[in-house]
Amino acid sequence: MLETTQTSGAGHEKGFNDIAWSTTLLPQWQVGTPERERIFVVIEVQSTVQPSMPFRVMQYEAMRYRRMLRGRGPVSRIQTIVLYTGEKPWDVSLDAGEVVVDPAGQKWPRVPYALVDLQRLEAEPGSKNLVVLLAGIVRGDTLESLTRAAEAMAERLAELGDVTLEQDMFALVEAQGKETWPELDWKRCASLAELVRLLKEGEMTWPEKWKEQLRPEVKAEVRAELRPEIEAEVEAEVEARVEAEVRPAVEARLEAELRPVVEKRLLEEMRTPGRKN
Repeated sequence: MLETTQTSGAGHEKGFNDIAWSTTLLPQWQVGTPERERIFVVIEVQSTVQPSMPFRVMQYEAMRYRRMLRGRGPVSRIQTIVLYTGEKPWDVSLDAGEVVVDPAGQKWPRVPYALVDLQRLEAEPGSKNLVVLLAGIVRGDTLESLTRAAEAMAERLAELGDVTLEQDMFALVEAQGKETWPELDWKRCASLAELVRLLKEGEMTWPEKWKEQLRPEVKAEVRAELRPEIEAEVEAEVEARVEAEVRPAVEARLEAELRPVVEKRLLEEMRTPGRKN
């Protein structure tokens, strides 16, 4: 379940995690506890290396533990994950205790966090792991590779059927994508499925988009009993538009698809007895 992303400490100090949720661990994932325990998972999304991250994790976890504490009883474990999307390798310690110099030779305190480096996480084809699929999106350096990765993640989330998770993953993709692909019209999509449609539309060339729009009109012309002069007018308009905008390479392709349809229709009407010209 989703948890509040805001934490608070002494003196009205506040902290904000990017994503936070809790879940009950399955028995096979627990060690030494007969009852099913909960674990809190906190995600911090970073696009740049943050040297202060070990102590920030320690501070935010302490605030959250203080909020969970009831009496003297134990509290659920917090697992912080830093989701790193930057190009530069993450060279900061993953444990606050490794940054503190202790004259006694001991590492203290021990507050580790996990790092998921999306730029260096291998995204194998056919993977069902959402983090691996997210890595494929982050590393998408072409429109085609970004489209494939986004479609794979959208299909996986559709299989899971978790609407809230889909929204969270799209928020991560959108935050990363606005920096990497600012030319995309992100206002047109509010989900991964809509993003995939937007990306596939962007993959189409202008002639392909125009033909997609024209094809239903051609079918309507074939079905309808249009007069030859109207068909001739449409044909002339098509030819002028192709010559002016699509240019010779696409003109040949367009002519191969559309001209036979128009000519066949004209011939049929010319051969029909009693047909007025």
